[in-house]
Amino acid sequence: MKEVFVACKKNGKLLFKNIHEIQTRNISTMKCMYEADKIYNWGDFVITIRTSDTCANHEYGYAKNTLYRLIPDFNFWGWPEVGINNYSVTVNEIMMAGEEPFLSNKIGWIGNLNTSIIRKKLFNFSKKYPTMMDIISMKWSQSTLLKLNATQYLSMTDLVKKYAFLIDVEGYGYSGRLKYLLWSQRPILVVDRPYKEYFFENLKEWEHYIPVKRDLTDLHEKMMWCFTNTEKANEIAQNALTFSKKHLTREACYAKWNDVIQTLSK
Repeated sequence: MKEVFVACKKNGKLLFKNIHEIQTRNISTMKCMYEADKIYNWGDFVITIRTSDTCANHEYGYAKNTLYRLIPDFNFWGWPEVGINNYSVTVNEIMMAGEEPFLSNKIGWIGNLNTSIIRKKLFNFSKKYPTMMDIISMKWSQSTLLKLNATQYLSMTDLVKKYAFLIDVEGYGYSGRLKYLLWSQRPILVVDRPYKEYFFENLKEWEHYIPVKRDLTDLHEKMMWCFTNTEKANEIAQNALTFSKKHLTREACYAKWNDVIQTLSK
């Protein structure tokens, strides 16, 4: 069954019909819409929202292989199941962590390998370079309705504290964590992916991140570039922070929602 809900505004009231949900994605997205409506006071509308990792081109959703009908994802409110109760608080913690010297001069990542063959390729690749990469495999299991347990746990803030460089790779569909990591003041290698979020329209390779091909054939080259061009890499990281302050705040999320709702009447 598709993860989906319907939002409508009628006679000045914003209403939601929750059809099917995974974790708290629907409710978190609804909260962002509610706050955006308080700012922009939308007129009447009806919209069906898809909240799964991928969606068809005609649907309104978080990520796809086109910029058409993209909406801000649930992370802009939070992801309590993995310990992120407030997006704004978490990205501020990540930003502050990036002010401190890193503990390990490596490229770091942690995640569930079973959600993507690309993640498995990355893990296997890293075994050849143990002094340069820490690619940590972990799994989630349901603990309570609002909490997942991890076989190994490293928060994004602690990930930033530990590593000199970060890498981001797709999961089942898109990668919801990239918007957090762009606040980190750490250079980020971003593995190309077919499903992109709306802010990719303004996110530029070599300006905000170091690009890596999806098949990882240039990963060694890009990895070596980071270690031998640290000044330029850190400049890219600062550009990413500037980008985040403009495009990856809750206020920017609300503005994007306003753009989406306004197009419904056109």
